[in-house]
Amino acid sequence: MPYYTVSFIDGFRRNMNEPMINCGQRRNITKAPYSGKIYCVEVPDHVIYVRRNGKPVWCGNTISVAKAGITATLQCRCSLLGAANPKYGRFEQNQYIADQINMPPALLSRFDLIFALTDKPSAERDANITAHILKTHRRGQIKKYEDPGVLEGVDVEGIMSDTKTVEPALDREFFRKYVAYAKRINPVLSDDAMKLISDFYLKIRKQGEGEGASVPITARQLEAFVRLSEASARARLSRIATVEDAQRAIRIVEYYLRKIAGEGDRLDFDIIATGTSHSQREQITILKDLIGSLLRSGDGVDPRRGVSGDMLFKAAADRGITEDRAKTLLRRLSQNGEIYSPSSGFYKLTSEG
Repeated sequence: MPYYTVSFIDGFRRNMNEPMINCGQRRNITKAPYSGKIYCVEVPDHVIYVRRNGKPVWCGNTISVAKAGITATLQCRCSLLGAANPKYGRFEQNQYIADQINMPPALLSRFDLIFALTDKPSAERDANITAHILKTHRRGQIKKYEDPGVLEGVDVEGIMSDTKTVEPALDREFFRKYVAYAKRINPVLSDDAMKLISDFYLKIRKQGEGEGASVPITARQLEAFVRLSEASARARLSRIATVEDAQRAIRIVEYYLRKIAGEGDRLDFDIIATGTSHSQREQITILKDLIGSLLRSGDGVDPRRGVSGDMLFKAAADRGITEDRAKTLLRRLSQNGEIYSPSSGFYKLTSEG
């Protein structure tokens, strides 16, 4: 039977925690390719000293990630939760989420789920939240006293009884054991679950067929369906991901896509992946063509100052682009360096000087 020896070296050579590498005081640590099983343990500081094929190795169970300009060191097989506040403090329902947060589209598109958390005032809900926060805060303060009897004029028993519902439904130790046990389960998709995911994915993809059509969904969402289905089964401690698990995953992904990447009855994942929808790209092309054609026509246009905003907005309205949308797209074109303003309220194409 294989056996493992773990040695803790503390206080070696004065106050340094330093291991003895090899024999005869040699310290020739080298990197070497390795294939085979790797056994993981968890220690308080997440760093452990082991030997692989007789070679000493410091292990930290981490992985380095460099994506979309962001470099980070993460725990292996971890989930990543990203949070971003809107640029102007509040989410606007009629604007794309990619325009409202300073997160690059290349990074945003890598998340399985994306939700906008909004705070909408409601008298009944606000009253319930207020009561809950104040009651739980008072309960926490009372529990700091070894003898709550010293709090004269406070109904300690009534407060503790009234806030009994804030105690967790599951014991902390039990929940830890449940999570630890669930991690050992690796669910497998059933045939019916796999067919359901495949049929739904292909149905959405079909919306993107045709010349110049947008991409409604990508393979990343297909992988999200699989991961969420397996997570649903793992939460049930089931080794098989059933149709019900697949349906739950589809409902969640479809819901967030409708909210984040929906344009009418269609989905356009380019809103997340590139920050620009298919309709926006068409309107950007129209605006650039209008600026170019108006400059070349010279009808009422000052060649030195460029096309006036009023003239451009009127021409854009005839092509179905509202003034607010035109202003938004012009700001984006200016930020990208495709147009510039020789004078306030006038526009010229960078390519034409």
